[in-house]
Amino acid sequence: MHRLTELRTQRGSRAVGGTLRTKRSAWVLSGTTTPFWHDTEPKDRLMGSHVAVRDLEAICGEVGRILYENGHHHSCIVGSALLLQVLHGLGYSEAYPLTVGVQICNRKFQQWVEQHGSPNDEASSAACNEMGGVEIIIGKEGEGLIAADRWAGHLAVAIPNHFGDRHALCDLTIGQANRPEWEVQLPPLICLRVRDDFVSGASPFQTVINGSLVIYNALPDDRSYSEGRDWLAIDGLDTASSIVIHALGVGSPTPPGFGR
Repeated sequence: MHRLTELRTQRGSRAVGGTLRTKRSAWVLSGTTTPFWHDTEPKDRLMGSHVAVRDLEAICGEVGRILYENGHHHSCIVGSALLLQVLHGLGYSEAYPLTVGVQICNRKFQQWVEQHGSPNDEASSAACNEMGGVEIIIGKEGEGLIAADRWAGHLAVAIPNHFGDRHALCDLTIGQANRPEWEVQLPPLICLRVRDDFVSGASPFQTVINGSLVIYNALPDDRSYSEGRDWLAIDGLDTASSIVIHALGVGSPTPPGFGR
């Protein structure tokens, strides 16, 4: 059984110098930053909230562009901090960071579990691995493998009641788990429409993306991200949020310099 645990050994996937570019990149032009909406309700009910969906797609797309162009598209800390500041600047004052755990299982792993149960020893893990089963874990379960001076967790942003009785959960860095060679194909961004019992931590949210089972668990009492240097030392956040807001048609741009 392949089991990949997120290792965040530096802030973002790489440090990129230079100025913060304001032109649209090929990443956006190809459409790959469009948030991937997932819901357990029928699609027509979700699209009944088309204004809320459209607005959040535009916001997340612009934030995703900035993250990508500055090499932070794999940093949940930077991504969540920037999205949060943009949302607050646009009037979504109740948006807040939410610690989550994510479990991703490809089709073959799901098939193994259906036939044999979860691999729980060396022999069953080896057999599941031989069959091509893959389980990817993002979040707290990787704590022992992450450098001591880095936060061991995964962060997203929640917007209370963005869809009436449902909340929006935006994960701008889920793309770090994309592994096509393991038959795990994920978009760079994902937005979920979740219930009260999810954000309270009482129940998980699960969906299927390109055949892979994706399960989110909320950890609302875990605010340990705020104590780490990654959260406390993000340079140029005001600049980046101003550029995003301006790109959305509000405000004016400010001088460059983000995350350096």
